[in-house]
Amino acid sequence: MSKPTNKTPAPAETAPPIDVEGENLSSVTTPTVDAPASTALATTPKGDERTLLYECKLSEFYDKLFDIAAANPELSDNLTESMAYLVARVEGMEGNRQVPIPYINMRQGLTKEAKLPSENVKQGDLYTDLERIGPEVKLILLHAHNKRVKFTQGSDRPDCSSNDAVTGFKYGSCEACPYRARDEAAGIRAACSFGYAFAAVSTDFKQLYQIDFMKTSSGAGKKLLKLASHPQGIFSRSFKIYTSKEKNDKGEYWVFAVSPTGDKVTGAEYDAARILSQFFTARYAYMQSRPSNEERAGGPLNATASASGAAHTEADADAAPDFSGAGL
Repeated sequence: MSKPTNKTPAPAETAPPIDVEGENLSSVTTPTVDAPASTALATTPKGDERTLLYECKLSEFYDKLFDIAAANPELSDNLTESMAYLVARVEGMEGNRQVPIPYINMRQGLTKEAKLPSENVKQGDLYTDLERIGPEVKLILLHAHNKRVKFTQGSDRPDCSSNDAVTGFKYGSCEACPYRARDEAAGIRAACSFGYAFAAVSTDFKQLYQIDFMKTSSGAGKKLLKLASHPQGIFSRSFKIYTSKEKNDKGEYWVFAVSPTGDKVTGAEYDAARILSQFFTARYAYMQSRPSNEERAGGPLNATASASGAAHTEADADAAPDFSGAGL
Protein backbone atom coordinates (compact mmCIF):
# COMPACT_ATOMS: atom_id res chain seq x y z
CA MET A 1 0.00 0.00 0.00
CA SER A 2 1.48 3.30 -1.06
CA LYS A 3 1.74 6.44 0.96
CA PRO A 4 -1.25 8.79 0.57
CA THR A 5 -0.56 11.75 -1.71
CA ASN A 6 -3.67 13.84 -1.05
CA LYS A 7 -2.85 14.92 2.47
CA THR A 8 -3.03 18.61 3.25
CA PRO A 9 0.35 19.97 4.40
CA ALA A 10 0.69 21.14 7.97
CA PRO A 11 0.97 24.86 8.71
CA ALA A 12 4.32 26.46 9.50
CA GLU A 13 3.38 27.30 13.10
CA THR A 14 5.04 25.25 15.82
CA ALA A 15 3.11 23.35 18.46
CA PRO A 16 1.77 25.45 21.37
CA PRO A 17 4.25 25.62 24.27
CA ILE A 18 3.72 23.25 27.18
CA ASP A 19 5.48 23.30 30.54
CA VAL A 20 6.40 19.66 30.40
CA GLU A 21 8.24 19.41 27.83
CA GLY A 22 17.10 11.65 2.16
CA GLU A 23 16.55 7.92 1.85
CA ASN A 24 14.85 6.17 -1.06
CA LEU A 25 11.83 4.45 0.47
CA SER A 26 10.38 2.98 -2.71
CA SER A 27 12.01 -0.40 -2.20
CA VAL A 28 11.17 -0.66 1.49
CA THR A 29 8.06 -2.30 2.94
CA THR A 30 5.56 0.38 3.88
CA PRO A 31 2.98 0.41 6.70
CA THR A 32 -0.34 -1.23 5.95
CA VAL A 33 -2.52 1.65 7.17
CA ASP A 34 -3.10 4.82 5.19
CA ALA A 35 -3.57 8.14 6.94
CA PRO A 36 -7.28 8.17 7.92
CA ALA A 37 -9.47 10.37 5.76
CA SER A 38 -11.00 11.76 8.96
CA THR A 39 -8.01 14.09 9.31
CA ALA A 40 -8.92 15.90 6.10
CA LEU A 41 -9.38 19.63 6.57
CA ALA A 42 -12.58 19.57 4.54
CA THR A 43 -14.32 18.13 7.62
CA THR A 44 -13.24 21.00 9.86
CA PRO A 45 -16.01 23.46 10.76
CA LYS A 46 -15.52 26.69 8.83
CA GLY A 47 -13.86 29.36 10.92
CA ASP A 48 -12.61 27.00 13.64
CA GLU A 49 -8.94 27.91 13.34
CA ARG A 50 -7.95 26.07 16.52
CA THR A 51 -9.29 22.75 15.25
CA LEU A 52 -7.86 23.35 11.80
CA LEU A 53 -4.36 23.91 13.18
CA TYR A 54 -4.60 20.83 15.37
CA GLU A 55 -5.74 18.58 12.54
CA CYS A 56 -2.91 19.88 10.36
CA LYS A 57 -0.47 18.94 13.11
CA LEU A 58 -1.92 15.43 13.27
CA SER A 59 -1.34 15.11 9.53
CA GLU A 60 2.25 16.35 9.95
CA PHE A 61 3.01 13.90 12.76
CA TYR A 62 1.46 11.02 10.82
CA ASP A 63 3.61 11.78 7.77
CA LYS A 64 6.79 11.81 9.86
CA LEU A 65 5.93 8.51 11.55
CA PHE A 66 5.03 6.98 8.19
CA ASP A 67 8.50 7.79 6.87
CA ILE A 68 10.18 6.32 9.96
CA ALA A 69 8.10 3.14 9.72
CA ALA A 70 8.76 2.81 5.99
CA ALA A 71 12.52 3.11 6.49
CA ASN A 72 12.56 0.62 9.38
CA PRO A 73 10.62 -2.56 8.50
CA GLU A 74 11.40 -4.14 11.88
CA LEU A 75 9.48 -1.29 13.54
CA SER A 76 6.81 -0.85 10.88
CA ASP A 77 4.00 -3.18 11.99
CA ASN A 78 3.99 -2.15 15.66
CA LEU A 79 4.45 1.56 14.98
CA THR A 80 1.58 1.47 12.49
CA GLU A 81 -0.75 0.36 15.31
CA SER A 82 0.23 3.40 17.38
CA MET A 83 -0.15 5.67 14.34
CA ALA A 84 -3.83 4.73 14.15
CA TYR A 85 -4.45 7.01 17.15
CA LEU A 86 -3.31 10.08 15.23
CA VAL A 87 -6.77 10.99 13.98
CA ALA A 88 -9.01 13.88 14.97
CA ARG A 89 -12.23 11.89 14.68
CA VAL A 90 -13.35 8.30 14.95
CA GLU A 91 -14.38 7.08 11.51
CA GLY A 92 -18.09 6.26 11.41
CA MET A 93 -18.86 8.26 14.56
CA GLU A 94 -20.60 11.61 14.30
CA GLY A 95 -19.08 14.62 16.01
CA ASN A 96 -15.54 15.74 16.74
CA ARG A 97 -14.46 12.71 18.77
CA GLN A 98 -10.79 11.85 19.20
CA VAL A 99 -9.75 8.22 19.36
CA PRO A 100 -9.65 7.30 23.07
CA ILE A 101 -6.18 6.30 24.25
CA PRO A 102 -6.37 3.53 26.89
CA TYR A 103 -5.74 4.34 30.53
CA ILE A 104 -3.77 1.93 32.68
CA ASN A 105 -5.61 1.04 35.90
CA MET A 106 -4.80 -1.42 38.66
CA ARG A 107 -7.24 -3.81 40.26
CA GLN A 108 -7.99 -3.23 43.91
CA GLY A 109 -9.88 -5.55 46.22
CA LEU A 110 -13.03 -3.45 45.75
CA THR A 111 -12.79 -3.10 41.99
CA LYS A 112 -16.09 -4.15 40.44
CA GLU A 113 -15.84 -7.07 38.02
CA ALA A 114 -18.01 -5.18 35.53
CA LYS A 115 -15.15 -2.72 35.05
CA LEU A 116 -12.62 -5.42 34.16
CA PRO A 117 -11.84 -6.47 30.56
CA SER A 118 -11.79 -10.16 31.51
CA GLU A 119 -12.22 -12.44 34.50
CA ASN A 120 -8.51 -13.29 34.69
CA VAL A 121 -7.49 -9.84 36.00
CA LYS A 122 -6.14 -10.48 39.50
CA GLN A 123 -5.77 -8.08 42.40
CA GLY A 124 -2.69 -5.96 41.80
CA ASP A 125 -2.82 -6.49 38.04
CA LEU A 126 -2.59 -3.61 35.59
CA TYR A 127 -5.35 -3.45 33.00
CA THR A 128 -7.17 -1.19 30.54
CA ASP A 129 -10.79 -1.23 29.46
CA LEU A 130 -9.79 -3.60 26.66
CA GLU A 131 -7.07 -5.89 28.03
CA ARG A 132 -5.27 -7.35 31.03
CA ILE A 133 -1.67 -6.17 31.10
CA GLY A 134 -0.39 -8.07 34.13
CA PRO A 135 1.65 -7.14 37.21
CA GLU A 136 4.01 -4.84 35.29
CA VAL A 137 4.60 -3.04 32.02
CA LYS A 138 7.62 -1.36 30.41
CA LEU A 139 6.96 2.04 28.89
CA ILE A 140 8.65 4.92 27.12
CA LEU A 141 7.23 8.14 28.52
CA LEU A 142 6.06 10.75 26.03
CA HIS A 143 4.36 13.57 27.96
CA ALA A 144 3.70 14.56 31.57
CA HIS A 145 1.56 17.12 33.37
CA ASN A 146 0.18 17.87 36.81
CA LYS A 147 -3.40 17.01 37.70
CA ARG A 148 -5.97 17.57 40.46
CA VAL A 149 -9.18 15.65 41.16
CA LYS A 150 -11.92 16.15 43.78
CA PHE A 151 -14.49 13.46 44.51
CA THR A 152 -17.68 13.62 46.54
CA GLN A 153 -18.09 10.71 48.94
CA GLY A 154 -20.10 7.91 47.38
CA SER A 155 -19.84 9.21 43.82
CA ASP A 156 -17.78 7.61 41.05
CA ARG A 157 -17.71 10.84 39.05
CA PRO A 158 -15.37 13.73 39.96
CA ASP A 159 -16.97 16.81 41.49
CA CYS A 160 -14.16 18.85 39.93
CA SER A 161 -10.83 18.18 38.25
CA SER A 162 -8.00 20.00 36.53
CA ASN A 163 -5.60 18.69 33.90
CA ASP A 164 -3.01 21.35 34.75
CA ALA A 165 -3.54 21.64 38.53
CA VAL A 166 -4.12 25.35 37.93
CA THR A 167 -7.81 25.70 37.03
CA GLY A 168 -10.62 23.28 37.82
CA PHE A 169 -13.54 22.85 35.46
CA LYS A 170 -16.05 23.59 38.27
CA TYR A 171 -14.42 25.62 41.04
CA GLY A 172 -11.96 27.64 38.97
CA SER A 173 -8.57 28.60 40.43
CA CYS A 174 -6.91 25.69 42.25
CA GLU A 175 -4.74 28.14 44.21
CA ALA A 176 -7.78 29.85 45.70
CA CYS A 177 -9.95 26.74 46.04
CA PRO A 178 -10.96 25.93 49.65
CA TYR A 179 -10.92 22.19 48.90
CA ARG A 180 -7.15 22.32 48.46
CA ALA A 181 -6.59 23.15 52.13
CA ARG A 182 -5.45 20.56 54.64
CA ASP A 183 -4.40 20.54 58.27
CA GLU A 184 -1.80 17.91 59.13
CA ALA A 185 -1.95 18.61 62.87
CA ALA A 186 -5.71 18.17 62.95
CA GLY A 187 -5.58 15.13 60.69
CA ILE A 188 -7.63 16.87 57.99
CA ARG A 189 -6.72 15.79 54.47
CA ALA A 190 -7.30 17.87 51.38
CA ALA A 191 -10.56 17.07 49.63
CA CYS A 192 -8.79 17.57 46.30
CA SER A 193 -6.00 15.19 45.31
CA PHE A 194 -2.83 16.32 43.54
CA GLY A 195 -1.01 13.95 41.23
CA TYR A 196 0.77 13.39 37.92
CA ALA A 197 -0.51 12.25 34.52
CA PHE A 198 1.67 10.59 31.88
CA ALA A 199 1.28 9.54 28.26
CA ALA A 200 3.49 6.67 27.11
CA VAL A 201 4.11 4.03 24.46
CA SER A 202 5.01 0.40 25.09
CA THR A 203 8.66 -0.37 24.45
CA ASP A 204 7.70 -2.35 21.33
CA PHE A 205 5.80 0.75 20.06
CA LYS A 206 2.64 -1.29 19.61
CA GLN A 207 0.36 0.51 22.06
CA LEU A 208 -0.13 4.04 23.37
CA TYR A 209 -1.22 4.43 26.99
CA GLN A 210 -2.14 7.05 29.56
CA ILE A 211 -1.62 6.59 33.28
CA ASP A 212 -2.45 8.76 36.30
CA PHE A 213 -0.56 8.70 39.60
CA MET A 214 -3.09 10.03 42.11
CA LYS A 215 -3.82 9.76 45.82
CA THR A 216 -1.56 7.14 47.47
CA SER A 217 0.31 6.65 44.17
CA SER A 218 1.22 10.32 43.77
CA GLY A 219 4.63 9.72 45.35
CA ALA A 220 5.49 7.22 42.63
CA GLY A 221 4.43 9.76 40.01
CA LYS A 222 6.69 12.38 41.54
CA LYS A 223 9.58 9.91 41.50
CA LEU A 224 8.89 8.97 37.86
CA LEU A 225 8.85 12.61 36.79
CA LYS A 226 12.24 13.14 38.44
CA LEU A 227 13.72 9.99 36.88
CA ALA A 228 12.43 10.95 33.43
CA SER A 229 13.96 14.44 33.46
CA HIS A 230 16.79 14.18 30.93
CA PRO A 231 18.47 16.60 28.48
CA GLN A 232 17.54 14.30 25.56
CA GLY A 233 13.88 14.27 26.50
CA ILE A 234 11.43 12.38 28.67
CA PHE A 235 11.37 9.71 25.95
CA SER A 236 15.10 8.91 25.96
CA ARG A 237 14.83 6.12 28.56
CA SER A 238 12.31 3.38 29.38
CA PHE A 239 10.75 2.62 32.74
CA LYS A 240 9.00 -0.25 34.48
CA ILE A 241 5.58 0.46 35.99
CA TYR A 242 4.38 -2.16 38.45
CA THR A 243 2.19 -2.51 41.53
CA SER A 244 3.12 -2.81 45.18
CA LYS A 245 0.92 -4.05 48.02
CA GLU A 246 0.56 -1.85 51.09
CA LYS A 247 -1.45 -2.16 54.28
CA ASN A 248 -3.01 0.11 56.87
CA ASP A 249 -5.65 -0.15 59.58
CA LYS A 250 -8.35 -0.31 56.88
CA GLY A 251 -6.85 -3.24 55.03
CA GLU A 252 -4.60 -4.09 52.09
CA TYR A 253 -4.45 -2.11 48.89
CA TRP A 254 -2.23 -1.65 45.84
CA VAL A 255 -0.26 1.37 44.65
CA PHE A 256 1.78 2.11 41.55
CA ALA A 257 5.55 1.72 41.78
CA VAL A 258 8.23 2.70 39.26
CA SER A 259 11.83 1.93 38.43
CA PRO A 260 14.21 2.60 35.51
CA THR A 261 14.91 -0.30 33.19
CA GLY A 262 18.41 0.96 32.35
CA ASP A 263 17.59 0.77 28.64
CA LYS A 264 18.16 3.77 26.38
CA VAL A 265 15.90 4.65 23.45
CA THR A 266 18.06 5.18 20.36
CA GLY A 267 17.98 5.33 16.58
CA ALA A 268 14.64 5.08 14.80
CA GLU A 269 12.87 4.30 18.07
CA TYR A 270 14.11 7.57 19.55
CA ASP A 271 12.95 9.46 16.46
CA ALA A 272 9.51 7.82 16.63
CA ALA A 273 9.17 8.48 20.36
CA ARG A 274 10.06 12.13 19.82
CA ILE A 275 7.32 12.54 17.20
CA LEU A 276 4.80 10.79 19.45
CA SER A 277 5.83 13.11 22.26
CA GLN A 278 5.12 16.10 20.03
CA PHE A 279 1.73 14.58 19.20
CA PHE A 280 0.79 14.33 22.88
CA THR A 281 2.05 17.86 23.54
CA ALA A 282 -0.18 19.21 20.77
CA ARG A 283 -3.07 17.01 21.92
CA TYR A 284 -2.77 18.30 25.48
CA ALA A 285 -2.69 21.92 24.32
CA TYR A 286 -5.73 21.34 22.11
CA MET A 287 -7.70 19.71 24.93
CA GLN A 288 -6.76 22.48 27.35
CA SER A 289 -7.94 25.13 24.90
CA ARG A 290 -11.41 23.62 24.53
CA PRO A 291 -14.15 25.59 26.34
CA SER A 292 -15.81 23.91 29.30
CA ASN A 293 -19.49 23.01 29.36
CA GLU A 294 -20.07 25.93 31.73
CA GLU A 295 -18.36 28.36 29.35
CA ARG A 296 -20.36 27.14 26.38
CA ALA A 297 -23.50 27.74 28.44
CA GLY A 298 -22.31 31.21 29.47
CA GLY A 299 -21.34 30.14 32.98
CA PRO A 300 -19.01 31.91 35.42
CA LEU A 301 -15.73 30.07 34.85
CA ASN A 302 -12.82 31.94 33.31
CA ALA A 303 -11.40 31.18 29.89
CA THR A 304 -8.66 28.88 31.18
CA ALA A 305 -11.06 26.30 32.56
CA SER A 306 -11.13 23.06 30.58
CA ALA A 307 -13.63 20.27 30.28
CA SER A 308 -10.71 17.96 29.56
CA GLY A 309 -9.85 18.03 33.26
CA ALA A 310 -12.41 15.29 33.76
CA ALA A 311 -10.92 13.07 31.07
CA HIS A 312 -10.11 10.24 33.48
CA THR A 313 -10.42 9.70 37.19
CA GLU A 314 -10.61 6.61 39.34
CA ALA A 315 -13.85 5.65 41.04
CA ASP A 316 -13.84 5.56 44.83
CA ALA A 317 -14.14 1.77 44.76
CA ASP A 318 -10.85 1.53 42.88
CA ALA A 319 -8.94 3.84 45.19
CA ALA A 320 -6.83 2.79 48.14
CA PRO A 321 -8.67 2.65 51.50
CA ASP A 322 -6.64 5.64 52.73
CA PHE A 323 -5.93 8.74 50.64
CA SER A 324 -3.06 9.98 52.78
CA GLY A 325 -0.89 10.52 49.72
CA ALA A 326 -3.30 13.07 48.23
CA GLY A 327 -3.22 16.83 48.25
CA LEU A 328 0.54 17.44 48.10
